[in-house]
Amino acid sequence: MKKLIALILLFGSIANGQYANAQQSLATKRTDTLLSYYNQLLEFNGNALVARDNKVIIHKGYGYRIVDKEMLCDTNTLFQIGEVTQSITATVVLMLHEKGKLNINDKLSKYYPEYPHGDKITIEHLLTHTSGISDFSDSVDFMQNHSLIPHSQEDMMGLFKDKPLTSVPGKEYNNSLSNYLLLGYIVEKVTGKSYFSTARNMIFEPLGMQHSGFAYNLYASWDKANGHYIIRYGRLMPAPNVDSTVLGAAGSMFTTASDLYKWSNAVINGKLLSDSMWKRVLTPYKEDYGYGWHITEDTVTGNTFIDAFGTTKGFHAVLRLSLKDRASIILLLNDMGDDPEPVLRDVTAILYNKPFEYPSPKQPVMYPEKILREYEGMYELDEKTDIRVYYEEDMLKGFIIGQDPFPIIGLKEKDHFYLNNTDVTIRFIRNKEGKVSKMIIRQNGRNLNARKWR
Repeated sequence: MKKLIALILLFGSIANGQYANAQQSLATKRTDTLLSYYNQLLEFNGNALVARDNKVIIHKGYGYRIVDKEMLCDTNTLFQIGEVTQSITATVVLMLHEKGKLNINDKLSKYYPEYPHGDKITIEHLLTHTSGISDFSDSVDFMQNHSLIPHSQEDMMGLFKDKPLTSVPGKEYNNSLSNYLLLGYIVEKVTGKSYFSTARNMIFEPLGMQHSGFAYNLYASWDKANGHYIIRYGRLMPAPNVDSTVLGAAGSMFTTASDLYKWSNAVINGKLLSDSMWKRVLTPYKEDYGYGWHITEDTVTGNTFIDAFGTTKGFHAVLRLSLKDRASIILLLNDMGDDPEPVLRDVTAILYNKPFEYPSPKQPVMYPEKILREYEGMYELDEKTDIRVYYEEDMLKGFIIGQDPFPIIGLKEKDHFYLNNTDVTIRFIRNKEGKVSKMIIRQNGRNLNARKWR
């Protein structure tokens, strides 16, 4: 009888293993097909790595790392990752906290005595984007005309130091690169070394992240991807590299998908920090943000995801983790014109065997007048620019003073539209009463909010 039970258990384990392997194989095929479709539609150009339960489901490049030379992305391609850098920076700061080199309750004035409101702002406020310090990258003139050359710490702090706070410290979440730039400067003060070398010594070397660094424009490698504002329809627009002294600890890191996978495993396995500190890192402080990570409850899969998103000139990066099933989704793109959110949504659905649809070319949808009238109104893009949205000739149109009217074309998904022959998509947002309250315009990988005021 015991032998019979043992055989049953043996065959059961074999069957379970075969089922798991079949599921993984199906996920691999579906993910590869999905990303290939997105690539063919010029909506995903870069590298993807997806893993679950310590097994890599796919690790592959799609499209070109250098478009004009037709050099393909592969698993060794380097990408800039923008604000995903902040997940590294937060861990460096917290490791120094646990070593007694600093305390996250320290006031900013301890390190910069003359900083305005420095006695009200703590390191924790910087970590959680609740300091109220304005974002230096909001300066269009600086980012467009001055961000490609080196700047001193004094230069960079001068961009935001004397500006009014956007909120009372600790009260509201307001994503600002200035917060993490300051954290990098504080790391330098307490270690006596550059932030870059400290991150390398404390994170990269212990984890074996041999292909990660910070000065992308100075790094000599055949595997570097060129960043682009747009890669599609013959309108190739290369993007320059922002200098590492500008983005610093807030967004200047470059890496590979393989190195990011090492970093994701370190987080999933609770390395480098104590268990109690990791719990604090991954607990939302304000809104969905903890220390360097967004923590979201996903109703579709029932999972809690730990997300980091990054954008810099020419690049997007996404890092999604799940502690529950040791899952990682890494998407690295060198085309700002691509929107990584639909790709992330569909890859997540495949990973958890949820419904999804393969992407297809935009199919315009003609909505009746009654529905289109709901979007009519004046939308404030900024202090000087209003967009008028109105119904005319059986379609929705937009108008900005000094420009020609443009058609706003409906998509299948409710409240989603696009502009023909452009990379612009529009999503209308509704309030609790179901009334349209604003629209989000996505162009060249950047979201612009326009509030409806009339």
